[in-house]
Amino acid sequence: MQSTKSLLAISTDRYTLRRRKQVAAGWARLLDRHPQGMLHCIAYLESTPLMRKGRTKKLRGRFAGLLQYDVDEGDRIWYWVDTQAKVVTIEYAGKHPKSTE
Repeated sequence: MQSTKSLLAISTDRYTLRRRKQVAAGWARLLDRHPQGMLHCIAYLESTPLMRKGRTKKLRGRFAGLLQYDVDEGDRIWYWVDTQAKVVTIEYAGKHPKSTE
């Protein structure tokens, strides 16, 4: 059984979210279109960005190294995680890009 001190350390160990400049407009549109979905997405990215759940998958091919979070109705967030710095960098936010097909 873990001590209270170690449980506290786990629960406060959050990731910092960073967006590329070109992502700002797409991020704002997603917040407007899917406020609840984005709240879940942000909570997920700040706490467990590497856990592969139903809404998350690894991208392949020329996008290898990126992860994708499905917000809702075809909207996506692409990101990568720096585990040492505890930073999640958002590379794309918006509709499913045609370039992945």
